[in-house]
Amino acid sequence: MSIRAHGKGSGRCWVAEMVMHGSPLQTQAPREAGMRRPVYCQYDMGPSDQPSRTVDALLADWAQIVHLYDLAHQLAEAMSHSE
Repeated sequence: MSIRAHGKGSGRCWVAEMVMHGSPLQTQAPREAGMRRPVYCQYDMGPSDQPSRTVDALLADWAQIVHLYDLAHQLAEAMSHSE
């Protein structure tokens, strides 16, 4: 994961890039044929005295990504057993 500031002035935000390797499901799209799977999330750059709000939002997004990956993994398992 990498986190960086993006934008200028009042439009600044934090951009978190989470990179996964591989996928439990096969794809037919040639554009998605590689093993690198980046996910980008943006967070408002609030006042410097409230960084916990950004951290809480990042952790909530991470939990949702883990849940989605788990569902994809379960689907891949179910599909492999049905063949």
